[in-house]
Amino acid sequence: MNENLIRKGMVSITCLFLLTAGIWGLFSQTIFGSFTTNYLYAVVNIFSALVGMYALKKRKARLYCGILGLGLLFVGIFAFIEGFDDIEKWALNINEEMAILNIIFGVVLLFFGLPKYLMLYYNKL
Repeated sequence: MNENLIRKGMVSITCLFLLTAGIWGLFSQTIFGSFTTNYLYAVVNIFSALVGMYALKKRKARLYCGILGLGLLFVGIFAFIEGFDDIEKWALNINEEMAILNIIFGVVLLFFGLPKYLMLYYNKL
């Protein structure tokens, strides 16, 4: 199967998830059962989803996956570092479940955002 088609599908699913989480987060501090959020994080999610849709239109899905993956990974990791966790809870209202979800999404998106030469190496394994 074409790797670009898979990447576009992943970006589409991510955008749908982020848009849903963002809109829901504008009206509630708890989304999808146990994930906490606030107004700022909801706006960031909506903005990220819109950027993703634009990236799909401009055929920049790989770049979007890489940048968003790094961002989500850092947000998730910083939630477990003493000192940063208080800042994130204050600014973004992220609980442990949301931090773990960010790490998982970040790693998956980073995989889809790998440069072509790394993907070619991975496919040879």
